[in-house]
Amino acid sequence: MPSHPSPAPDQRALQTLLPALGYFGATHSDCLDLQWTGTVRGMRATIPEDGGPHILNLTGLELHGRDGCNALDPDLDLCGVETTQSSVYEDDPRFGPGHLLRGGDIHTQSESSPWWQATWPQETQITRIRLFNRGDHWGIRARTLCIELLVGDRWQQVHCPGSGEQLLGTLQACSAVTGSICLDADPRRTRDTLLEQLADKLLCADTALHSVAWRRILPLVDIWSPHALTDPETTVLAAWMTQDSGLHLLLPIAKKLRTPQAILQLQDRINAVAQVHQLGHYVITRHGIHHSYLVQHKALFLAGAEKLIQTLQALQYQPMLAYGTLLGAVRDQSLIPHDDDMDLMLVSRATDRSAVEREMTALAEQLRATGYRVVQLLPESLNMRVGDPSLGVEFDLFPCWRGHGDTLFLHMEKMHIRTIPEHIVHPPATVTLHGRTLPAPADPPAFLTERYGPAWTTPNQFFEWPWPLSATP
Repeated sequence: MPSHPSPAPDQRALQTLLPALGYFGATHSDCLDLQWTGTVRGMRATIPEDGGPHILNLTGLELHGRDGCNALDPDLDLCGVETTQSSVYEDDPRFGPGHLLRGGDIHTQSESSPWWQATWPQETQITRIRLFNRGDHWGIRARTLCIELLVGDRWQQVHCPGSGEQLLGTLQACSAVTGSICLDADPRRTRDTLLEQLADKLLCADTALHSVAWRRILPLVDIWSPHALTDPETTVLAAWMTQDSGLHLLLPIAKKLRTPQAILQLQDRINAVAQVHQLGHYVITRHGIHHSYLVQHKALFLAGAEKLIQTLQALQYQPMLAYGTLLGAVRDQSLIPHDDDMDLMLVSRATDRSAVEREMTALAEQLRATGYRVVQLLPESLNMRVGDPSLGVEFDLFPCWRGHGDTLFLHMEKMHIRTIPEHIVHPPATVTLHGRTLPAPADPPAFLTERYGPAWTTPNQFFEWPWPLSATP
């Protein structure tokens, strides 16, 4: 069984000062990233006993060697790796201990002091440990996670969120931004003062946001509670979010963003910070936080769309605008300001999903041969990302294919594949987008009604939002 951590500072005061202590996320940009120099024979992760049941639920682990690559052979069985954990959720083998080192999930039952452990027979050089959490609010389960390494014959603790080292690291990170810190006997007043000082500095052009130790700063922000963000907390989060993009920035604080107004307030603050630091304009969409690159560079996207359409036509396909791009073209004759990509669709020659997959894979190779970058999203979905390096723009390309009778299969609401009448799509018509005539489905209003419902004529930045939103705070 894993050992318990050594005594830590006053945990109640520490939790007041650093309410998000222990936060780490699910991507390379916000995972738990530990440096280590030396050889080890094992690792274990434990949620220490604190009087209540807990769940250990992690989503991946990387152990890096000297060259930055995997320190263990990808075939873990060949190098004698043994993995165990205290329990497995519902005895489901998908959450068993062997998955973590292969980039998969582990999930224990709710229990006292859950743990996971891996050992291997040979001393192995480790330089870096990257551990990945759940990417949503339930990442809170790992807030007290402790990490130990087996060095020789002894377990050595290398990470414990409740330690004095963690507190010192946060204070040092704050001091590096503000120039000095003022501590108070009351941890709540200290936290409020630190957040106010940080917010003031982060809104100064001479503060280098890329050099801020964000993993040390973020524990000050009350990420996990349902209480509304304070103004300084909003500024700190906004400054952090300008350094990355994607949905993973929003999911951990979804409880804070329960209304469209709250999301728009955060978007406004992100852009206030971005304006000070000349970082361009950002938009929050259902895909996460992104630069509003689409509208700012619409000439490049339109040129790229025409070029890709011509390339696909030369390959004997019938491409056309679809989804959000079609919506903007029909409703406003322009790209949607809060959209973040352009969507194209083509009619496949195949008549079943497996054949469509093969055809899209072959098409991807044809596009690569003409200079495009292509990322296929199989097996989760059939669309692919097509990038034009010459213009610096990317497109989502979706297939549709004929079903039984006069129907077509295609991706619709929340990427669900279903049929619609073929006459809505084929043969293609045209629409006008920023003065350019581009191919479109045969009946664009009917297509948009199928996809977005009859309210498609009214702009809605929060359509199909990834978590429930309320109209009122």
